[in-house]
Amino acid sequence: MIGIDEVGRGALAGPVVVGAVHVPEGCVLPELPLRDSKKATKRMRELVAAYVIQNLPHAIGVATAFEVDDLGIVAATNLAATRSLSALSCTDQVRADAGLAPHGYQVEASIRADATYPEVMLAANLAKVWRDSHMTELSRTYSGYGWEQNAGYGTRLHQEALKRQGVTPEHRRSFCAMLLA
Repeated sequence: MIGIDEVGRGALAGPVVVGAVHVPEGCVLPELPLRDSKKATKRMRELVAAYVIQNLPHAIGVATAFEVDDLGIVAATNLAATRSLSALSCTDQVRADAGLAPHGYQVEASIRADATYPEVMLAANLAKVWRDSHMTELSRTYSGYGWEQNAGYGTRLHQEALKRQGVTPEHRRSFCAMLLA
């Protein structure tokens, strides 16, 4: 079974990211602090992601802020999902949180899959760790927005910086328009 899940869907800046993790049939996962990435601590997510990277076939699919603006968030998220599955050379059954529909793949989607199915939780944690690290890297180029802490989401610091410094190439202009009007 392959699990996929997205992170960064509601952020004002940065890519939308989809993790894909293949859990081979018969694979017994070790005791991991496995849960929905939104309910896990940073340390828990990092432990899970490290396990995935070292032990399971995995991939990350990304749709840029430009693609989010150009295609819309739903299509960009599905593009990132398609990219993650293509990078994994997916031929197995795919399980995902409701709303993900990668092009050309049969997906068993269910509400709260990211809190129910281990393969989806693994993918969610992998994607969150990757995206958070990416946003921390971007914060070195685009300082003042607090991306190393808010991962591009619309915190007060980020919104104030947007008004003071304006948008960067990493901002989703369609998401920021209301704040800057």
